[in-house]
Amino acid sequence: MFLGRELTRPQNVSEETARVIDEEIRRITSEGSEQARRLLNEYRDKLAVLAESLLEFETLDGDQVMEIIKTGKLTRPAQAEDKPDSHPAPPAAAEPAKPPLAEPPLIEGAPAKA
Repeated sequence: MFLGRELTRPQNVSEETARVIDEEIRRITSEGSEQARRLLNEYRDKLAVLAESLLEFETLDGDQVMEIIKTGKLTRPAQAEDKPDSHPAPPAAAEPAKPPLAEPPLIEGAPAKA
């Protein structure tokens, strides 16, 4: 299996050393993958609560995330004053909006309206 070497670079290690390096890389990535799967399966219920809470409240603070991790549930949902406003009011206009023109202005060289 070819993992740790490039084709364009000259080989500075023996074939045996390259094989040992490839085996070690394979072992490390395989162990990491297995550990990630194990952790995801072990904490699947808490991850589901976290995902559902994020879908419902859009944002959670660190204390709320820690509560889900420790207890597996969220007992104090995000309060309206805790959440940033997702639809802030537009800033006040400096000048009133102009009413639309009854007729569009003529553009030089444009054909006249029939």
